[in-house]
Amino acid sequence: MDLIPRRIARVGTLHPRQEIRVPNSSEARVAVGDDGTEWVHKELMGVNQVLAEAVSFLLANRLDLPVPTGGVSRDSSGSPSWLSHLIHAPSHWQPSLFESIEDGPESMGTMYALDALVANEDRHDGNVLLEHRGEGTLRPWYIDFANAHVGSPAGLMGCRDLVPDPRPSHFRPAPLGEAVVRAATAAAHRVQAFSAECLAADAHEACDAAACPDLESELLRVLLYRCSELGSILPQYLRALEACR
Repeated sequence: MDLIPRRIARVGTLHPRQEIRVPNSSEARVAVGDDGTEWVHKELMGVNQVLAEAVSFLLANRLDLPVPTGGVSRDSSGSPSWLSHLIHAPSHWQPSLFESIEDGPESMGTMYALDALVANEDRHDGNVLLEHRGEGTLRPWYIDFANAHVGSPAGLMGCRDLVPDPRPSHFRPAPLGEAVVRAATAAAHRVQAFSAECLAADAHEACDAAACPDLESELLRVLLYRCSELGSILPQYLRALEACR
């Protein structure tokens, strides 16, 4: 396994464009970098939210979960904000679309495993984007980890066995059939096999992106613990999701 994480882009000048209005989501707008890349720019974010996005992005990449390319930008004071590559004209999650999603059981199961790992209680229909690919197929993109508890590592370490509660976000989960549960369990096994070196690299990269080097050791501690215990946390989360259906 590669010890070097897929790095988070550092973006300098941004040229703001139109606002994006999505229910239950952080305020955002389209912004364009000097190289022409179109980003969704969340300007009003705290350090802990940027950290949650950054570490979740890196872990998603390790799990091959489809997430848009991530980046950070700094304002004149050096405060970071999160960038996510713009997905044009997506639909949002509906359980009725599950059968049309590319690799639906595998990606949804992996998403559940990652949400359980980072303690993301903010999964809702608006942050599962579905890109139209032709012939009725949809490519999923999983976004918006800003409110995951992993962004406040000391707090999460204080309740380190926390099982995310999916009820407040009113997420309508996919059917938790055998294929989805099998994919989630397989993702958890991969997480449990992450080496300390891999997790240390991700903690360093995420804290550098979020401009919070003082949180690196605490973030690594909570990642090491949550990864090792995901085998017991995930089944509880899947039961909570099933209860929401």
